[in-house]
Amino acid sequence: MRNFRFTCLILSIAVLLGSSVRAQSDSTNSVPLISNVENEIAHLRQAYAYLESGDHDYKGHRAKALHAIGAACKSLGLPTKGEGKNKEAQAYSDSLLKAARANLVTVESLAQAAHQDKLLEHVHTALHEIDLALEVAAGETPKKK
Repeated sequence: MRNFRFTCLILSIAVLLGSSVRAQSDSTNSVPLISNVENEIAHLRQAYAYLESGDHDYKGHRAKALHAIGAACKSLGLPTKGEGKNKEAQAYSDSLLKAARANLVTVESLAQAAHQDKLLEHVHTALHEIDLALEVAAGETPKKK
């Protein structure tokens, strides 16, 4: 079952990365372009879903990252309500943190290009909290901002 979930995780990341590439292709391409905001929304929702599925507290940093992603979504006029029912083992939960981080890095690039300062502020907060959570997972003492 874990292998199946891991495969699904990898496939969803590949699909999202593929959509990011299509969004950046030029207008002469026959593939319809995805707007930056739609791309940001897709990555934010996926990052939120990854974090919400985790089953570990990481000394509150996962929850703070969820809150920051929610604020980022709100800045785009988007609600973020997930189911949060897929609670997972520590190692899998750690991999979800990393996958969420990858989605947020994509949003960060898109937001920087579009000069979306408020969105960037929330994304940077979420990235910082995920980094702290990963330090907790590795048994390190998180460094303060």
